Amino acid sequence: MSIVSPSEAKRPAAQARQQPPSASYAAWRDAAEQRDRANRLDEWRSLETADEFDAGEVRLRMDALRASNTRDDKGELLFQLNEGVHGNIAGIGNPALYARAEAGTKHLVGEYFAAVVEALDAVAAASEREVPLAEKLDFFQRASLCYGRSALMLSGGGGRVYFHHGVVDALLYQGLLPDVLSGSSAGGWICAQLGARRDDELDGYFASKRYEFGMARSALSTMLNARSMRENPSLAKARREVVAELAGDMTFAEAHEHSGRMINISVASPDRFHRARLLNAITSPNVTLRSACLATSCLPRFSEPEMLEAKDRSGRVVPYLPGQRWIDGALADDLPMKRLQRLYAVNHFVVSQINPLSAVIPFLRADRKSGKDGPIYQASNFFFGALREGAKFAQRSLWPVNRVVADAWLEYFYRVADQNYSGDITIEAGIDRRSFEHSVFNFADDAEIVAMIGEGRRATWPRIEQIRNATLVSKALDAHLVALERQAMGVRDARFRRVPGHGV
Repeated sequence: MSIVSPSEAKRPAAQARQQPPSASYAAWRDAAEQRDRANRLDEWRSLETADEFDAGEVRLRMDALRASNTRDDKGELLFQLNEGVHGNIAGIGNPALYARAEAGTKHLVGEYFAAVVEALDAVAAASEREVPLAEKLDFFQRASLCYGRSALMLSGGGGRVYFHHGVVDALLYQGLLPDVLSGSSAGGWICAQLGARRDDELDGYFASKRYEFGMARSALSTMLNARSMRENPSLAKARREVVAELAGDMTFAEAHEHSGRMINISVASPDRFHRARLLNAITSPNVTLRSACLATSCLPRFSEPEMLEAKDRSGRVVPYLPGQRWIDGALADDLPMKRLQRLYAVNHFVVSQINPLSAVIPFLRADRKSGKDGPIYQASNFFFGALREGAKFAQRSLWPVNRVVADAWLEYFYRVADQNYSGDITIEAGIDRRSFEHSVFNFADDAEIVAMIGEGRRATWPRIEQIRNATLVSKALDAHLVALERQAMGVRDARFRRVPGHGV
């Protein structure tokens, strides 16, 4: 795969695109608005009162921003923005605001975020006399760091990866795909493809992309026999060929330069004394996406742990940490929230969850109507905690007797059970009796794949307005920061620049 230089790799501006007939968010939204009108929830959306946030304070701030913008008073506008640009002013980020009407939340909420973006646009466009470039840079760097940004996290889940296709497709068509992405196992494969391709290369891509392993349904029993799978050269070869098509020999640094995205892939260590790693353009810029994808999808006992590879200064692919091997990242850090917070100042997480094991928690995050932890969620937390403690006890008890069992399965179970599987917005794939079967890339025909892509789209549509409001300001901040840094540096393109949130 050829790498295009930053000056040649101009990403189109994020904007809504023409929806294909098979995936119409517009049609879904029209139907949602009709249902809201039938239930008189359109009236609720129009009222500027609510128990979930301080509507009066939001209206006051919005009117002040608009008044300064109308007077073309850039100094006053900048002063007001410096009073605070954040996503939860007066409780405006409360998820309960999105739990009543299907088509969105209070109109005031969307209007406020739009007013903030208009103010940011005005300050960025101000002349040198009105607001000096150094002052603009100082403000946008601080505001970008303080406001934070959203990340899309793609869980592991094997063949259910096609649900991720639908989620990503829906976000791309609305121009809402975050620049910070993380993935483990199957989710890591999606990250690699997003990092290796610009927006204009992704139109219709995930609707038609398939992972062909040449395995029929009858191969399931063979796959469940770990030894036979490890010793099956055709399956191992097919897996490597599929992964090679995802991103070639592109490295994390090259992917960031090519697409502008900050992709992250989790890998775990089979050795319980070593921590999981989050591979990206900051921590491991020279590692190849291909080797990261092979490692993050390496299921213990089914395939041998993988060695990472990297490009040296001459461009040759060489071993990376040759003394260490890596396995499925979902076993240790499926959703690496803390690391993304530290590296990119991420403070809002959108999760596409396809791991069937997440069904252990009936409600992954909170009660969907109240936005609070309900009794079912609390009970599932107790049950999940009991499983974790049981794994610890079994590990301690069996260690002197059967080192293999303790090392392999109980340790892996504890790693999986000790994780969080939800975010601020969690888009979940449905669970049925065939979910685990689908987790081994074993679909009967293309119709099932198309159905799962559609399920991913449909599960995303009800969250579109919430994601839009959560990402609108951060996207504007980052876009203006790129342009201002380019202007300050006096170069034609500053795409491969300081990673947002890092080193500020």
